[in-house]
Amino acid sequence: MKIDLLTMNLVLLVQLVVQAAGWYALRRGVRDMPGVRNIMLGSAAAALGAILHAVREVSPGFLIICAANLMIIIAYATVMVGMTQLVGRPSVRWFAWIMVSATAIVWPMMLLLAPENVSIRIVALTGFIGIIAIASALNMLAASNIPPALRWALVTVNLAHGGASLLRAFHAQFLRPPDASWQLEPEQVLWVLSTIIYAGLHFIVLVALVGSRLLDELTQRNAALANEVETRRQLQAQLSAALEKESDLRREQRLFIDMVGHDFRTPVAVIDRAAEMLENLLPQAGQAVLQRLEAIRGAGRRLRRLMDTFLANEQLEGGLSAGRRLPVQLKPLLQELCRDVGAGNAERLRLSVAPGEDDLAALGDPDWIATICANLIDNALKYSATGQSVALSLGRQGGVAIIGIADQGIGIPAEDLAQLGERFFRGSNAGKARGTGLGLHAVRRLLEAQNGELRLRSEPGQGTHAEISLPLAPISSERRSI
Repeated sequence: MKIDLLTMNLVLLVQLVVQAAGWYALRRGVRDMPGVRNIMLGSAAAALGAILHAVREVSPGFLIICAANLMIIIAYATVMVGMTQLVGRPSVRWFAWIMVSATAIVWPMMLLLAPENVSIRIVALTGFIGIIAIASALNMLAASNIPPALRWALVTVNLAHGGASLLRAFHAQFLRPPDASWQLEPEQVLWVLSTIIYAGLHFIVLVALVGSRLLDELTQRNAALANEVETRRQLQAQLSAALEKESDLRREQRLFIDMVGHDFRTPVAVIDRAAEMLENLLPQAGQAVLQRLEAIRGAGRRLRRLMDTFLANEQLEGGLSAGRRLPVQLKPLLQELCRDVGAGNAERLRLSVAPGEDDLAALGDPDWIATICANLIDNALKYSATGQSVALSLGRQGGVAIIGIADQGIGIPAEDLAQLGERFFRGSNAGKARGTGLGLHAVRRLLEAQNGELRLRSEPGQGTHAEISLPLAPISSERRSI
């Protein structure tokens, strides 16, 4: 029986190189899957072992023979370790190290002690391969977490190859004629052929197993994603319900605040009107009575301004729109505020209007602009000594109206300027002066809502200069025609 064994070995070599390349490509796509790396390394070792066996035919040196057979055993042992990792079985590294170590010891001894005895080397190689293949089959038999068809395919392929390898070892030891050439034995040809078939089937089944694991992982990830989507949907529903409830509470809060604001303003207006009537009815009353009536009216005005500030804050916090957008004549508004806020201090307030700007109008909400200016005028009077004047100015700069309010009071420390305007914050030198820390906060928020701006310049003991900028109202057609 004449078969070209060299051709069959070449076929096996090409097959192992192609499979090693295939495992390398597969490894790049499934880096996180356990076991694939060792299977790839084992396939590469098998291809290298086959190459060394081919080199041995040309140059049968001591190191080449040892390295070729050691590389083959390393390949089988490494693939076995990768298979156990792939299916989640306990580690068999210890067994792999025993096989590799035994090969590394036995082969040099055999070549040194009996270099002419080929049979014993065939027995050692095929015997070790058979033991590893059967051990792999038994390990796969206990792997209950993979599809039964793949499990039994792995068991069958490894058992068949292990049995064929042990049978080849038995034949080489006990049945081989002493004078026969091992390269021409039919048993050697059959064993190489079985190795080719085993390598192909084993590669196919392992790739199918990797695909099965990928499918399982994809199914698990899809299930996890579906659970996460459902959880997020439930959370979104809960959040929507909470937002709706908060919106309802906000509406109720605004209605309540509007109602309370109206109910507060009414008695304050009644008290102010009653005090005004008493002043008119008692023109000859003593100075002490008149001072008390003025104090009553002043307290009412302060309470009304405080309510306006508080309501403006609540409107902005509630997410309301930026108020009305109306042309607001600024000079009459400031004159009215001087009479109202500066009642009892009229001589301290001085209003100057730039030439030709008597009819200067800003675009905004009249009530909000009044609240802004009233707060700043009240602060200027409050933090200035009795008798010190407060200068109000009105003009324009480019496309904005400028309102200036300058006092000669206690000023603001430099370290407080950055925080001034935060809710409930008061300057460190405010002392016992009455205040809530809401006024400047409301001023800044109301200006922002109307595209305005507040700038403060101050030095302790040198007074404070507040500058308000508001967008100008469009010029009416009547004014254009003048």
